[in-house]
Amino acid sequence: MAGSSTPYSSDRAESLDLLRHVRGRRRSGRALILLVTVLLVGNALIGERGLVALLRAQRESAIVSKVIDALRIENAELREHVRELREEPGVIEELARGELGLIEDGELIFIVADVADDYRRGVARVETDEVDDD
Repeated sequence: MAGSSTPYSSDRAESLDLLRHVRGRRRSGRALILLVTVLLVGNALIGERGLVALLRAQRESAIVSKVIDALRIENAELREHVRELREEPGVIEELARGELGLIEDGELIFIVADVADDYRRGVARVETDEVDDD
């Protein structure tokens, strides 16, 4: 009875085929789940709203906070300067003298020129001749 098949052997062959088919589907399912998991983790780390983007946003936020703090300090200094200009007349006078070169009545201005600058600009220097009293 070498070539005869029994109902038991055909059921067994069908069961083995079904088992192979189920195992193949399980492998495919596991591979699909693994692929989806890797994609989701990769997106969570590198994606548009992922961990890397979050860290970058935190760094940028810290930099912007420092800039805002510096601008607040500068703003406070400028407000104090404006207050001084409005309430203290000596401050305006000091600025006018320093930046515009203004003087008060009765003051003298002495302009000290550097001789080396004159030579560099090509300005001729006038020298007086010495006169012999003999």
